[in-house]
Amino acid sequence: MLGICLLSVLLLLVKVQANPSIYLVQPKQEGSYFTAPNSVIAQVPLEYQLFGIAQPLSFYEFCFTVKSNHFATIIVKETCLPANNNQLVLNQLKEDEYSLTYYLREKNGNNWQEVPLSLTSNVFTVLSYENALPKIELPAVIGDTINIISKEETKTGELVIDYIYSKTALDISNFAVCGRIIDSLRNTVKLQWTCLGPNDRRLALSNLNLGKYTIDLILTDMNIQRQGKNGFLLSTQLTKTIIVDELRNALPKLSLYNPLQEYVIDPNTGKAVIQIAFQVNGIPSALQQVGVCIQILYDDNNNQHTIGQEMLKYSCLPINNNVITLQNVDIGYYKAQMVLAKVINAKDYFPESKVEFPIIVNKPVEFIPSYQWQRLHVWHTIPSGIETQ
Repeated sequence: MLGICLLSVLLLLVKVQANPSIYLVQPKQEGSYFTAPNSVIAQVPLEYQLFGIAQPLSFYEFCFTVKSNHFATIIVKETCLPANNNQLVLNQLKEDEYSLTYYLREKNGNNWQEVPLSLTSNVFTVLSYENALPKIELPAVIGDTINIISKEETKTGELVIDYIYSKTALDISNFAVCGRIIDSLRNTVKLQWTCLGPNDRRLALSNLNLGKYTIDLILTDMNIQRQGKNGFLLSTQLTKTIIVDELRNALPKLSLYNPLQEYVIDPNTGKAVIQIAFQVNGIPSALQQVGVCIQILYDDNNNQHTIGQEMLKYSCLPINNNVITLQNVDIGYYKAQMVLAKVINAKDYFPESKVEFPIIVNKPVEFIPSYQWQRLHVWHTIPSGIETQ
């Protein structure tokens, strides 16, 4: 009796495993599909594969229904088609979320019967092509104006723009950026529409004369372009103003992190280490053309020097070395001058950028407290029990 039961279970398992099954290739579960360019209608592929069929394909039909989840309406009524046509297209689908319910049915004599366990449902979304288009973004550009400083030796500027695309569900490899440049002052085209490669992320142009320009960037759909049509996507156009100016008219600003330059000597060596931290802010193409120069003069008299005598001769360094360090500096009063100068000629400096400040180097001095608030200097030593703030 037990053997008969086991045999019955085994036969039942074999029968269940023999049932045909459907694998839906398209539309994918939670997949996104898009309307055609300049259209509100999408064509969504419907593709499936059958497994485990025991009879010819003519004995099977693929049945499906499409429902709008947003409006809760049936878009495609139940339709059954011969299973030998497994690549279909769902037409006339607008922007919405849809449910595709499908199953397989098998011919049994003159009747059709649903194959057990074949009923399944997939959810997919149709998005607007125009709304899904990526935007062109210029991370290094703030505002609507791109300022460029001309090179001193040629009086022409170089435009280098790195761009990125905003997040999109579309295949970004189908797009490329096209650009043109118009001379606003002369009302002429400096650069005709030029399209870059799909993998390019930089637009570069040299020999821009002093003046004002307009640059237009726009995306093009390569698939449309390959069809011999204009693939420009007007909704993605980005326009900026370019101003090419001389260095003197857009000079970077030089400033100190700490204008109060006070130092104390090391009791062991009798010398001090001076560190002057500075920053230079300005247009990147201007920063590339300037360096920082410094001169330090004695501002007191003693046996070794007089007021106005050079302690540090006029010296220049790149602006990215934003700390000037001087070793073995004696006790005394000094006057420092810093200016911006041209990289191509350090003697050609900009007087309007000058920053002057005193430097004081002293030995350690015990602070003498009083009932009046007094300023502390770096060379003061504080007796215990003294309140400071």
